[in-house]
Amino acid sequence: MAAWGALTAVVMALGMVALPASTATAATPVAGQTYRISVAAGNKCLEIKNGVPDDGALLQQW
Repeated sequence: MAAWGALTAVVMALGMVALPASTATAATPVAGQTYRISVAAGNKCLEIKNGVPDDGALLQQW
């Protein structure tokens, strides 16, 4: 049984190492512009509720 536990641990560790790393890019925001934020893999967008520009504004995902 201990051998299966060790094998499982090794497989899980290799699986974590083998995952591709994602890179993020950031745009420099321009005042007065509208931006669309989305996750490419999920096809969902984030929206700032009521367009509030304040820190801590609520976000909605749709």
